[in-house]
Amino acid sequence: MGKVIRRAASRRPTAWLLAALALSLCASPTVLAGDASPPATALVLDGVSLSVSGSVVSEIGSFDAAPAGSAVQSASATRPSPYLDVTVSAIPFGTSDPDEAGIGTAEPGGAPGARLALQGFRNSQGAVELGSVDAQIFGASVAGAANLVSLQLDGAQKVPTVVVEWVAQAGPRLWLVRASAQVSTTPLTAAADQAMSGFSDLVVSASVADLAAPTTIGVDPTQGQDTATPITSGVGIVVGGEPTVPFPSWWSGDCDTNNYSAASLQLTGQAIAAYPLSSTADWNGLEACGPRPAYGEGPDVWVDFPGAHWSQLEFECVELSMRWMYLAWGVDPYPANGSGVVWNYSTFQSSYNPGGPDLVAVANDGSGALPRPGDVISYGSTSEEGHTAVVAAVNVNSSGNGTITTLEQNASSTGWDSVSVNDWTLGGFDGGVSGWLDDPGWDPNYVPALSSAQFIVGDFTGNGRDDLGAIAAGSSWIMPSTGSGLGTPGLWSTHDTYGDRATLVGDVTGDGKADLIAVGDSSTWVFTSTGTGFAPPVEWSDVPFYGTTATLLADLTGNGRDDLVAVDASAVWVMLSTGTGFAAPVEWSTQSFSGTQATLVGDVDGSGKDSLIAVDATGTWVMTANGSGFNAPVEWSSTPFYGTQMTLAGDLTGNGRTDLIAINSGSVSVMLSTGTGFGRPVTWVNIPFYGASATLVGDVSGQGYDALIAVGGSTAWVMQSTGSGFDRPVPWNLS
Repeated sequence: MGKVIRRAASRRPTAWLLAALALSLCASPTVLAGDASPPATALVLDGVSLSVSGSVVSEIGSFDAAPAGSAVQSASATRPSPYLDVTVSAIPFGTSDPDEAGIGTAEPGGAPGARLALQGFRNSQGAVELGSVDAQIFGASVAGAANLVSLQLDGAQKVPTVVVEWVAQAGPRLWLVRASAQVSTTPLTAAADQAMSGFSDLVVSASVADLAAPTTIGVDPTQGQDTATPITSGVGIVVGGEPTVPFPSWWSGDCDTNNYSAASLQLTGQAIAAYPLSSTADWNGLEACGPRPAYGEGPDVWVDFPGAHWSQLEFECVELSMRWMYLAWGVDPYPANGSGVVWNYSTFQSSYNPGGPDLVAVANDGSGALPRPGDVISYGSTSEEGHTAVVAAVNVNSSGNGTITTLEQNASSTGWDSVSVNDWTLGGFDGGVSGWLDDPGWDPNYVPALSSAQFIVGDFTGNGRDDLGAIAAGSSWIMPSTGSGLGTPGLWSTHDTYGDRATLVGDVTGDGKADLIAVGDSSTWVFTSTGTGFAPPVEWSDVPFYGTTATLLADLTGNGRDDLVAVDASAVWVMLSTGTGFAAPVEWSTQSFSGTQATLVGDVDGSGKDSLIAVDATGTWVMTANGSGFNAPVEWSSTPFYGTQMTLAGDLTGNGRTDLIAINSGSVSVMLSTGTGFGRPVTWVNIPFYGASATLVGDVSGQGYDALIAVGGSTAWVMQSTGSGFDRPVPWNLS
């Protein structure tokens, strides 16, 4: 084996690069260079059996290889702190490597052009050319270009890195071999020389027969069976019948197939359908989709998430990670390729996510930290584009060894992959995992005390914001609203607050705080709010009072106190609140007033007094209160308006009038009150939005506009009204 190192005579580090390198305090890598025949490591990449040896390989150990069928066919052996890596990539003729975009489509005789493209990319990074290093690649001595660049290897701060890249043609493929080492700045020249020397005995070999093997790209090695099974235990968040995240509001059809098909027709002249990568390529409602642009299954199509200022490409790897963070964490997309998703968040947070969460970027440095399900990982710090994926499961033992299951796009044919973990360090192909993003405020585990709760909403603290409550057997919990999220659940009562006939929420004392009302078979009890808890129950009425059709709370006199309403088959009865009890029942209407679809209450005319609302299959009727009785029913809309899932009432415009909301399987529509009737139905959002545990209406932001709240599992999704539509759903975790 030849050990030839050629140094460029006239290239020196520029002043700005030296200044950047001076920030690094890492030690020089230890590179074994004395063994004339270091042991070889065997691996299989794109169906080709390879042998890789060299001093650097002996030091960093085994390779993680991309699964057969993946659009990215690379294998990496990586060591963190200080970073040391060898990556071998196979690019079959007629395909492109999505992580090495500059090389383009591999063709016979394309090695020289690929070398030029790679050098151009390094130059764009401000590289200092160091000359070349010879290595034995498939029996031939190949010169690899060596460059000194500053890269984000395991953090937002760039550190000096020597990168040597060899390109060779063997069989029906181009082969890219990359060796990288983090180096010290003192002395810079000696550190760079040491790194280059450590790479000079690198050997990659394979038999002629193996090199001729057909590519696996685009071939499903499992014949339709998924390569990994996601683990979803402990995650029970359901909105619209789907786990955790809602169906993306900007999608038309599954995997946005209608929009993608129309765009691909315009770009290529062919309408190409989008599709789930496999039957189970779905984790907590996050779906991994194709076509995979890297494999040439379809073109890159730009897509904009509602309200975001940075577009994404369907269905590149970054789009999946950004879609998860947008839907699960409320993070707007920001500039990043796959390798930069983790490290760019802090850089762009102030400009792209001023209201977003403070995500924590964790380095893959073997310190014992591990990602958790839901975290977003970045690969390939030394590649052109890198890769990113979402962690779906962690299976690591107490010694720090095991695997991590990931959901990804534009790589594996099924959407699933596994990353090995050895001694608390993640491996991974494409240069290895550099780190991961975690949202400390996101908890995939549900609060056990609330697992079978009845959820309620009301301003229990009296601060002008509605809070979320949960009534469990023998206890009541309140999660106060912060205006943009939910506080820690607090135990507000250790009494059983359920009513045998009804459990209601309303301000019956008139002090501005919502109370709990338990309507029993023979009496009614009230748990008044103190602002920090519920007082012991007090009997406010010792007479049976509940409706055979509906039992409701409404402020019928406009005095700020909610009264009890019982709707029977032939009449409507009322018990007015005195502030300390309910008065004797009085018949306020001699006719029944209930809807076949819903019976609701609300101040529809803005008078300060609530009215009864009856929603029928053919129209909606209102019976306004005059302070001592109900006026005659009036038809406020002759248009059928009710939801297939539910029909609710709330003030969506902040004008003091209650509007109607129809929640359907795939949309939410509203009819706004004019004060004397309901306007025409308008669809405000085309997504399913209803909770498996509860769907509620309340002013949780304190802005005067009601929001929809969908509760399921460990998340309450909030869709805030803007006065003319609904904003995008945002998760408010039940922490």
